[in-house]
Amino acid sequence: MARRKSGLDNRRMRGCVRDVLALTGMPAWWIGRSPSVIAESTHEMLTAMLGQASIHVELRDVDAGRNHSAGPGIPFAEQGLRTETLAIGVDGEFGRLVVGSARPDFPDEIDAILLRVAANEIAVSFRYATLLQRHQEAEQRLARLADEQAQARAEAERASNLKTQFLGIMSHELRTPLNAIGGYVQLLDEEIRGPLTQAQRDDLRRIRRAQQHLLSVISNNLGFLRLNSGKLPYNIRNVAVDDLLGAVEDLTRPLLEAKHLRYQRHCPEHGLLVRADEEKLQQVLVNLLGNATKFTDSGGAVALEVASDHSTVRFGVRDSGCGIPADRLAAVFEPFTQVDMERSVGGGTGLGLTISRDFTVGMGGRLRAESEPGHGSLFTVELPQVAAPSVQL
Repeated sequence: MARRKSGLDNRRMRGCVRDVLALTGMPAWWIGRSPSVIAESTHEMLTAMLGQASIHVELRDVDAGRNHSAGPGIPFAEQGLRTETLAIGVDGEFGRLVVGSARPDFPDEIDAILLRVAANEIAVSFRYATLLQRHQEAEQRLARLADEQAQARAEAERASNLKTQFLGIMSHELRTPLNAIGGYVQLLDEEIRGPLTQAQRDDLRRIRRAQQHLLSVISNNLGFLRLNSGKLPYNIRNVAVDDLLGAVEDLTRPLLEAKHLRYQRHCPEHGLLVRADEEKLQQVLVNLLGNATKFTDSGGAVALEVASDHSTVRFGVRDSGCGIPADRLAAVFEPFTQVDMERSVGGGTGLGLTISRDFTVGMGGRLRAESEPGHGSLFTVELPQVAAPSVQL
């Protein structure tokens, strides 16, 4: 008898191992199935595995808010059956498993193992299905967001291209008549059309100053468009600083005089040479001096300071104007930015500092800004200095 019982236990153990392997493979098939299908398949499998047991499987469909059952109704106690109830999930959130059997030793260890494995594998399949659904929903949200971002990017690029086209057309169309205005002003100033009174000469000077200002604005627009297109060439060579400062002052003197500003040049060294594109460096300094003039009240001061060491030439444009708040200082180099709109009305497009920074970087240097509200600003251009030739003895 003992030998027969041992053989029976061995057969049950082998059957238990087989059944456990079958149950652990079920989530791969259960995932994505409805709770009613999972309940039916669990009922069929456990009925076959447990033999004479009566099995009731009740699974909760959380999304639909209802339960799905498979197997006979309960309670089993009225049928004289021994019952075992297992929660599916930590707190039974996915349902329960109720098993009734007429066997007097039910549930033994093997029964308990099979029931726990079945309940655990059902919970695993439900949790995985929930995670899979969340993952798919997240992917769909990301895909929609990517589409929206792509559409927004395309719309922004289209708007930017339209703005660029408008700026280019406007600038080219305005430059021709403005050059013509300058030509006629020169003819009148040379009295080719007849003698002028002093009042007429003053009016011509104002016309020329306005014409030069508008040409400067147009040059900034065209320079910005060329920078964005990547088609802007640089003619880097040795530039004489003394000659450069003289040309810059000739262009900016009328603006300084019109606002009655004191101007000083500080350049203790003569004969300095800087590696730069002369035309672009001149435009950078004119832009900086123009800004300093614009944001400095009448009677204030503007200075152009030049210093050098063994490797760098620094051009500093200092003013006694209104200054720039610390939280706006970095933004002054962004295109179309006006820090003080009241002072900027009629004074440009907000591209001067953007172009000045990009020109400076393109020449191998950098442009820095320092400012304090009420105490003026200092913009510093740093460019490579040309080393002095060595003397041969």
